[in-house]
Amino acid sequence: MNYRIFKQPLGMKQKLGIAEAFLGGYPLIILDEPTNALDHNSIIKLIQLIQAYNANGSTFIIASHDHDFVEQVATHKLFVKEGTISHEI
Repeated sequence: MNYRIFKQPLGMKQKLGIAEAFLGGYPLIILDEPTNALDHNSIIKLIQLIQAYNANGSTFIIASHDHDFVEQVATHKLFVKEGTISHEI
């Protein structure tokens, strides 16, 4: 099968990138704006996936502007303003 990723919609590219991050079996997973271009159901599945991996010992560093998403997956939150950490919750 000749699957051309660059011709896929942005949401599909995002899902493929997320899948690649999870398939490595890494103890630390870094995600940058993981909810970008995802539909509501895909975001729910991503939240469940992050929670399951976290329960099994994986650590995540996530950069996101989606505050609702962050509230559901984060145990610690750092806020960055102009390139520096402005505060921590």
